[in-house]
Amino acid sequence: YSKDLPEEALAFLQQTKQQLLPSSTKKSSNGSTTFQDEVDFNSNTQGRPVSLQQIQEWQVDLYLQLNKYHEALQILTEEMLVLLPNQWSYWKQVLLCVEKLHQRTNDDTDTAEQYLRDIVDTVIQKKTTTEKLLRGPKLILLEMLMLKAPSSQNNLKKFASTIQNYVLSVSPIA
Repeated sequence: YSKDLPEEALAFLQQTKQQLLPSSTKKSSNGSTTFQDEVDFNSNTQGRPVSLQQIQEWQVDLYLQLNKYHEALQILTEEMLVLLPNQWSYWKQVLLCVEKLHQRTNDDTDTAEQYLRDIVDTVIQKKTTTEKLLRGPKLILLEMLMLKAPSSQNNLKKFASTIQNYVLSVSPIA
């Protein structure tokens, strides 16, 4: 994609994404969905097959570049984390978006923390796997608390409590 024209690149990626959706997809030999036709697409990707996941990652990168955190967050939470809920790089981008959105509105960190908890709960609810296997959503809460833990004794206690809860949630019951 073009770093000089991010809005144009986003429009192209959205068009390409629509062509990658199940009704018009082709499967590669490894089973992943790819788009390999259209001269327009090949010229922009140097002829390489591109997955829907790659398109989504490019969209998020461009939205972040344009400071469109709500749009990036929407793709991350409604598309990418639904499929890969433990992908740490996606969660780090979610945290960045939440922090930036709450900085814009001058919300306190407790509001941002609750917003992130709501996102985590939504992702966990969308997954059919057992909750114990979903470490990414729980770890991002630890990450957020770790960033603000040094600011007060109360935050430090909350961080310690969250660590204990995380350990209990992923460890086998004896």
